[in-house]
Amino acid sequence: MSSWPPVHVWSTDRHHTIAQWRNVLFTVWRQEITVAALEASRVASHDLARSHAGGLLVFNVVREGLPIPGGEVRRKASSVLGETSGHVRCTATVIEGEGFWTSAARAIVASITLLSRAAHPHRVFATIDEAATWAMKHVVGEPAASELASVAASLREAGSGAAHG
Repeated sequence: MSSWPPVHVWSTDRHHTIAQWRNVLFTVWRQEITVAALEASRVASHDLARSHAGGLLVFNVVREGLPIPGGEVRRKASSVLGETSGHVRCTATVIEGEGFWTSAARAIVASITLLSRAAHPHRVFATIDEAATWAMKHVVGEPAASELASVAASLREAGSGAAHG
């Protein structure tokens, strides 16, 4: 693991972590998704795009049970997705959990994606490992899927910081 490029944590608090690794922008949503955090992810995306002309992978992890976002947050998420689509190669979103909450969260992500009119592929997964395997063709530096999954899992577990870096 020591040979990995460092993870740069762009923004973190009890609700979220936004981090950059290689050409990957990670967002981990632990609690309420806010307009301010979505704006931070938009700025971080543009920042990372400046150093990766070939495009980015956006890797989202949504923890089970967080509050379903209201209209203002959904509109901001759709706006960010649409605005950043020009430099994003694909988006992988992991929605953890089972049952009604997970179904509702997946439906909301689908509607946000549809409204954004983003041109890049966007898929929703149940696990980090599934998302990492699908997304690998879009990561620079040819890491193993297990490396991408490990970085995502570390950020997911870190709470208020990154484990790699």
